[in-house]
Amino acid sequence: MRIRWDGSGANGWRPFFTRSFAHPGLSSVQPEELVYRHSDKATAVELQERLEKLLRDKLMEWRPHRPTRWNRYCTSALKHFLPSLEQGASGPGGNAGRDLAEGHRHELQNLLGDNRISGFPLHMAFSEMGPVVEAVHSTGVHTIQTANVEFALAVYVHPYPNNVLSVWVYLASLVRA
Repeated sequence: MRIRWDGSGANGWRPFFTRSFAHPGLSSVQPEELVYRHSDKATAVELQERLEKLLRDKLMEWRPHRPTRWNRYCTSALKHFLPSLEQGASGPGGNAGRDLAEGHRHELQNLLGDNRISGFPLHMAFSEMGPVVEAVHSTGVHTIQTANVEFALAVYVHPYPNNVLSVWVYLASLVRA
């Protein structure tokens, strides 16, 4: 409670180097200027396609005794929605994310009609393929045993400077009601 977070006043600071403890003359190990490289958008698109193919193959592999049918209509809707999720996640806070999710839920319900949809988006920073596959597997969406189930999978990779990649995976199961 006694900490003052206002660092603008000079009386709240004490110099590190004084007459009794002089500056030893060492240079800083920090670079004078930080250089940010632009990320290659084509590489992000290529990674997005590779991830989507890998996750589709894995989902079918995890369901060895069941057919895995894909709902292209729902997949298209999810692909359309993922960039707006990234924009909402990196934008200002508040109710924007909740409003976005509510609007998305209504849009999907209108598009898919009688289907009962169950799924959610996953968001993570990309380092390698393994953690993304593990995150999708841990959702357990592939374990549904209903005979008339269909799946939708969408992947979006957003590049940031210095090759920082934001990965979104939206996996859903649809069952005709």
